[in-house]
Order: sequence, then structure tokens, then C-alpha cells
Amino acid sequence: MKARFDEEYNIGWARALEAAGVHVVYGVMGLKTHAKMCLVLRREAGKLHSYVHLATGNYNPVTARIYTDIGLLTDDVEIASDVGKLFNSITGYAREESYSRLLVAPVQMRPELIRRIDREIESHRHDGGGRLIFKMNSLVDRECIDALYRASQAGVEVLLQVRGICCLRPGVPGLSENISVTSVVGRFLEHSRLYYFRNGGDEELFTGSADMMPRN
Repeated sequence: MKARFDEEYNIGWARALEAAGVHVVYGVMGLKTHAKMCLVLRREAGKLHSYVHLATGNYNPVTARIYTDIGLLTDDVEIASDVGKLFNSITGYAREESYSRLLVAPVQMRPELIRRIDREIESHRHDGGGRLIFKMNSLVDRECIDALYRASQAGVEVLLQVRGICCLRPGVPGLSENISVTSVVGRFLEHSRLYYFRNGGDEELFTGSADMMPRN
């Protein structure tokens, strides 16, 4: 219910869904639920099978026509288990803070992203070739910015695509000369978030709905 500008609209939808027999969860106290995910459980050949869709954008027919977004459709067992745990946490049936594949705010996401940036620094010091490529709407979080500065100072190549606000200054000698910041402007609004870590050749790529902002 904390969606900006859509609170009244969402209340109307919630009432209509409840009238149809849908169990509506209004959110976690004190937090905005920003994740975009769908979990489908099907009985196939006498067994339950899980399908998951994780998205960077809302399930909205209007913005789907004008935003560029990314969705992952998978039946990966670990991801499905994580999403099931997250739904249980959101609905109040559990308080899960440990996940196998997902990075979930507000507990995991920032420290895990920073840990991976620091891992890239160590990998670059040992073997070279360190590279980070991030795409997001906004880069504001001080701790993440400081970690990216550390990466640049260690010689890691940092390529950033930031659509909107960027509080990091690239190209500062001794601080951020290995960081470049660009913004993609085109027919559609760039909305996807991507976080790539070269990780010594064992590459990792995360996608999701969170920017590097304190509120996220």
C-alpha cells in the first residue's frame, strides 16, 4: 500500500480482490514491498512443481509498453525455495533472513553487494581483470559509493549505467579514474537493474528491482 501516488488505486484493487476470494497481504509493517515476483505451484504427475517469475518492473500493462524491463522465468529449485520463503516472510508466517540465491533487503542486499565488490578487489589484486558493470535508476547510497571508489583505487574497471540521480563522481584522479558513468536515453524508459561481477571468470549477474539507494 506504500506505492507512490497509487495508494487509493491499490485500495480499490485490494477490495475487489478480497471480494473475489483472494487473500490480500497489505505489506510488512514499516517497510515498502518493492519486489516483483510470481510463484506458481502446479500438481504435475502427482507431484508439486514450482515456477517462478522474477521481474525488474511492475506487472502493469501501461508501463510494460513504455519501460525496458527484464524478467526471469525459471523452475530452478533453489530459486523457487527462496521465493517461497520470502512469501512466507512477507505474509508473516516466518521471519526468514537466509536465502540461497536471492539478495533480500533490508537485511542482506547492501552487505552482500558490498562483499562482492570487495571480493572483486581481492580477485583483481591476485589475477587482474577485475570488472564491475552495474545498471540502475539511481546511485545514492554512500556505503555502496565508497565501495565502488575502493574498487577504482584498486584498479578494478567499473562501468556504470545510471538513468537518474548519480552521487558518485567518476574520473577523479586517485579516487575514481577507473569508473565511467553513462546514461541510456531512448524511445523507452530504462528501468531494469543489473549487477555484474566478473569474479575471476566465475561470473555473477544479479537482476532485480532495487537501486543503490538507502531506502532500497
